[in-house]
Amino acid sequence: MKQLINKIHYNKQRGYFILKSILFLASVFYLVFIKIKNYLYKISILKENKVDAFLICVGNLTTGGVGKTPLVCEISNHLAKKGKKVAIISRGYKGKLKNKNPNVIKNFSGIIINNPELTGDEPYMLASQTNNVAIITCKDRLKSAKAAIELGANYIVMDDGFSNRKLKKDLTLLLVDSEKQFGNKHTLPYGPLREPLSEIKRADKVIEIHKNNSRSGLKKEDVYKKEIINCDFIKDYYYDIKTNEKFEPNKDIEVGAFCAIGQPEQFYAYVKEDFNLQNTYSFNDHHPYTEDEIKNISDRHKILITTQKDEVKLKKTADNVEGKIIALKLKVNTNIGSILNE
Repeated sequence: MKQLINKIHYNKQRGYFILKSILFLASVFYLVFIKIKNYLYKISILKENKVDAFLICVGNLTTGGVGKTPLVCEISNHLAKKGKKVAIISRGYKGKLKNKNPNVIKNFSGIIINNPELTGDEPYMLASQTNNVAIITCKDRLKSAKAAIELGANYIVMDDGFSNRKLKKDLTLLLVDSEKQFGNKHTLPYGPLREPLSEIKRADKVIEIHKNNSRSGLKKEDVYKKEIINCDFIKDYYYDIKTNEKFEPNKDIEVGAFCAIGQPEQFYAYVKEDFNLQNTYSFNDHHPYTEDEIKNISDRHKILITTQKDEVKLKKTADNVEGKIIALKLKVNTNIGSILNE
């Protein structure tokens, strides 16, 4: 059902008139709710809270993955190298920690909670790929921000928070996938938009994410004449998650690929460029793998390819799988200085 709805979101599914009608009607109610909420913020009945740190929001308007987490890492590491005290705040989605109050996953000395099942995959990935950066999870972003300041942070990077109006942002970055863009341009559940396109006006800059060498290109008119900065996601290298040794691409090698990310098609396209891709196995975003699931897939393939985001959830099961599990590391290619107005 989720895959069917995703196809409807991006105009890739014909028919299903009754389902589409139901989804459209539901999206009207959703749109009214969002417009009322934003209007209440506009007339200051609901208020944004200013915190004593420079707050950068990295978000997107659509559901599914667009590349927020890798860019959050790049921005945070960039600022930390310049001597800033940086903390990343995240919801910790799908983590088993109670998130009513802030959880310090990592402070400025190092990782405190080294368990992706507890933290959630994205906070764990953020913790492992940043240096001298604190990571805090909590459902309440205001509580997270206050906890970050108590740790000594003077810069806060908010991972996925465009629709969260509780905090006053100093710099709002809106990420847009260059290929998928805004789908059918409708709000949930009929379309992929969390908010109507008019809310792009709240962004300071639009970061256009290019994958698979795509250059379809947004126009300023598409994003209410906001500044557009290009950001390329480039394949860095493949590595064996058991040994951390690099694994060289080869079109003669037959592989299977699996992942639990928002937009799996783009990952599979990367793999298909480098290997003889036989089968793909897609799970819901943030899916917590069981050992039986991984063994079931590995029984069909001697070599499996997955994402770096998924790799963090496979630490315990990888050693119990006979075949190889290879992860693809991507790198971000963009001008961080331009993004941060340096």
